[in-house]
Amino acid sequence: MMNLEKFLEMELEEAVEYDFKKEDTEGKKLADKYGRYQTAHEIKEHLANYWADELSTDNNKNYCKFYTKLKEVLAEENYEEKLEILFCEYNGKLGKAIPRNLFKKHIETKAVNIFEYVELFKISLQGNETNINRFKRYKIPITKFDCDSSNGSSSLTNAIYQKLWEWDLRNHKDRSPSIFLKDNLGEKWNAYRIAADTMNSFSTTETQLGKISSTTKNPEITIANKELLEKFAGLTHSIGNFTLIPHFRNKTHSPLGFNLGRYGLTFDYWDLSLQVLKIELGNEDFMKYIDTFYMSDWVVEVNGEYVIKKLFSNSKRDEFFEKNSLDGFGKLEFFKPQDLEQLNTCLKNINCRIEKRGKRMVEELLKRL
Repeated sequence: MMNLEKFLEMELEEAVEYDFKKEDTEGKKLADKYGRYQTAHEIKEHLANYWADELSTDNNKNYCKFYTKLKEVLAEENYEEKLEILFCEYNGKLGKAIPRNLFKKHIETKAVNIFEYVELFKISLQGNETNINRFKRYKIPITKFDCDSSNGSSSLTNAIYQKLWEWDLRNHKDRSPSIFLKDNLGEKWNAYRIAADTMNSFSTTETQLGKISSTTKNPEITIANKELLEKFAGLTHSIGNFTLIPHFRNKTHSPLGFNLGRYGLTFDYWDLSLQVLKIELGNEDFMKYIDTFYMSDWVVEVNGEYVIKKLFSNSKRDEFFEKNSLDGFGKLEFFKPQDLEQLNTCLKNINCRIEKRGKRMVEELLKRL
């Protein structure tokens, strides 16, 4: 794993473009462990054996018997019918747990995810890795590693937050910002929990490109957008796309809070997210937020106020920015690019702003070493 000093020894451009998904050592261990299996079913058998062995000393004898029989059933050909009989036999014997749900959660779904992950990992070993391939592997839910370290799992990202903003996950759990953030953002932020987040989401834009491309008759534009998308897949988990955000709640937000619930408002487009923050914080605190987190490329100053620079325009989207209110706001389809031209503009702006912000952050880190 890379530490902060080694990260900052890179050439500036290399550090700015460094994909933090490469820090996921948990995934590599899983690939090494399960790489010998040829099918998802073989992994199911392995997981069933593991559970049976783990539960052999469990106080609940029904659990032990269930997994022992499950191991035997999965070893047989055409096991589906016998599996259903086993579920029925143990229904009601495992307390509140439903045998079918236990199987799906701990064995079936997990086995499929592991198999898919390992197959994608094998592609990387063959030297055919792409940014999009690495992103798809990262999104398979088999490890706890999070590039933006919202759960504290990336030591490199943790070190960056600590060096730039004197913040770590303990501040989030203690519901208090760091002294540095209090001094720079003001007393109002004492009421907020601060959380780590990835600013611009890749998945929404990738899906939208697929939808738009299926209806276009201009393959050259599609290819150009796919090249921009490939670059975005790498920059998604680079230093310039990580930030800290307030964890406030109000009636317009998801009960999860802004950082977890903003997708339901903005599809995770950062210009829209900034507009929500500006409305919520007010101009003065919003300006402090922009300055503190190196986001000058996302705004332009007009008459002593920061105006957000949109990722792309369409009439309905522009109307929202002009309205400057959250009334009727939330996950509206026109917040996404509606054609390839809008998508092209969106991707160019995202990639450019991530790189420019990343450069300033790396330069600031070098000053503070």
